[in-house]
Amino acid sequence: MNLTRRDFFRITFLAGASWLGSPVSPRAEIIPRARWEPGYAKLEREGRLGQRVKQAYALFERCQLCPRKCGVNRAKGEKGFCRAPARAVIYSAHPHFGEEEPITGQNGSGTIFISHCNLRCVFCQNWPIAHEGRGREVSDEEFAGLMLDLQRLGCHNINIVTPTHVMPNILGAVRIACRQGLRLPLFYNTSGYERVEMLRILDGIVDIYKPDMKYADGSLAEKYSSGARDYPEVARKAVLEMHRQVGVLTSDENGIALRGLLIRHLVMPNRLAGTESFVKWVADANPGQGRNHVNFALDSNGDSLLLYTVSGTTFNLLDGVGFGALPDGVSHGRLPDGAGAITDFPGSPTPGESNYRLLQNVVISEALAHTDPPLEDAVELYNPTAAPVNIGGWFLSNSRTDRRKYQVPAGTTLPAGGYFVLYEYQFNNGTSNAFALNSAHGDEIWLSAAVGGVETGERAGVAFGASFNGVSFGRVETSTGWDFAPLANPTFGIQNPSSLAHFRTGLGAPNAPPIVGPVIINEIFYHPPEQDSGSHEFVELHNLAAVSVPLYDPAYPTNRWRLGGGVDYTFPPSLTLPARGYLLVVEFDPSDTAALAAFRARYAVAPAVPVLGPFSGKLANEGEELVL
Repeated sequence: MNLTRRDFFRITFLAGASWLGSPVSPRAEIIPRARWEPGYAKLEREGRLGQRVKQAYALFERCQLCPRKCGVNRAKGEKGFCRAPARAVIYSAHPHFGEEEPITGQNGSGTIFISHCNLRCVFCQNWPIAHEGRGREVSDEEFAGLMLDLQRLGCHNINIVTPTHVMPNILGAVRIACRQGLRLPLFYNTSGYERVEMLRILDGIVDIYKPDMKYADGSLAEKYSSGARDYPEVARKAVLEMHRQVGVLTSDENGIALRGLLIRHLVMPNRLAGTESFVKWVADANPGQGRNHVNFALDSNGDSLLLYTVSGTTFNLLDGVGFGALPDGVSHGRLPDGAGAITDFPGSPTPGESNYRLLQNVVISEALAHTDPPLEDAVELYNPTAAPVNIGGWFLSNSRTDRRKYQVPAGTTLPAGGYFVLYEYQFNNGTSNAFALNSAHGDEIWLSAAVGGVETGERAGVAFGASFNGVSFGRVETSTGWDFAPLANPTFGIQNPSSLAHFRTGLGAPNAPPIVGPVIINEIFYHPPEQDSGSHEFVELHNLAAVSVPLYDPAYPTNRWRLGGGVDYTFPPSLTLPARGYLLVVEFDPSDTAALAAFRARYAVAPAVPVLGPFSGKLANEGEELVL
């Protein structure tokens, strides 16, 4: 599908009930304009705004303003994904009347369109601005002058469109303008592709946030927004942080927005945006934890749930479910969604998502995503049972929400205890639903059982990270269950194929053992004693090999290794881990010599062991994933 902006429309929520898990959209509050002060003016009056500006500009030296975290030095003229220089490029500044009524009012929104973008969607309505970067570089003083001009024109707010990649410039300009009398609400009009850590710098400065929520499916974000597969998760976390900062919409006595969150949702054709969604409540009898926490808990020995609408004192029953005792980790619900049949879901609870049961007779055994001839992408299925399985008409996809991309040919049978391989020429066949597996960022694979073209609700799914050329991922049994990990060699049935046609004759085979090392995550210190005054979380790496290992790609030295998952850290250029050597990545800044000395003394770290950092984020005490 070739998408254009004409294929879309938008809807806007006040503090977005469905996105925040909130059952009711909150009512806008009213505050007299005379009693209101913009957040940035309060911070400037308290002497704190200048420090925020300084903190923001320091980020240009290793730019990680957005989730792409390019790491370029924009202060020295380097450019990352957004292609933006160190100074803001502005396309236009004028009163704008195309926003929502609380923003536009009678005099318009004082809108400043920023050039370049950190998302670059294929359907962008502002293509010359976001993709081509048209506009003029301005100093912070000129930027501030535009804000003051818009205030003199009577605009109701300062509306910065596509602000993410110029956040430091915005803060610098706002401080200058504030000192010259700017007193309008600062309106942050964003795609939603924001890092929570960067938003926290804006806490108390931005008065109004309006993220433009686009996708519920990462594979679609990857396809239509320049590889931003993490968009759904990143944007939801960003919206929660925005809501924490500014809360529900607050307006003056004339209905003009002063503070708060509006959520704009982009509705796309063919359900691409995931507009049909689910609302999740947490039944923990703890409503103080948030709007989606209810004041009762469910009894694991059996209970019932009733759903009503209420009109005055009249309760109208919509639905009801009763259930008996359930084992730990087993959920209970309708299969498929909305059906009359109710069943248990051992191993596949799906809060806030479509229900499914794990397939018991077919598993995804192996996947190959990074290939050159004579190899191509491939997915291997395995039947662990003693009976053949007819998988004809089932669906294969790399999206958990858009699951019907490729249909297995009718009559296809997976033999008892046997394998079956689907190759890229089959599922990436040039049709509108064709797909290939993403090796650069990782991907997911879903196999959905179906009868007569209708899904039964039984599925198998796996996810994997970025992969080296020719390295497959496969099922590996561990002490806690099954994992999907890089294998020592691909095992699709043909070893060392002479041609692509030869490779495609492979019918599958048992998996090779997993790759281990040569560099491994050797130790994780995630919960330092409370009496420790320092920030002493650390991750230890160890080189098992008898030779040194570069933590970068020697052929492309700018491609550096990094830690991801629970924390994030990109290793410095040209770093090599010696043979049998160790290194530590810590949460404090090792350039703080006093902190480093205290850390080495506290844990008896030898002087020869490199201590690097800081990583961003925190290691969760309750457990999480950490990847190298």
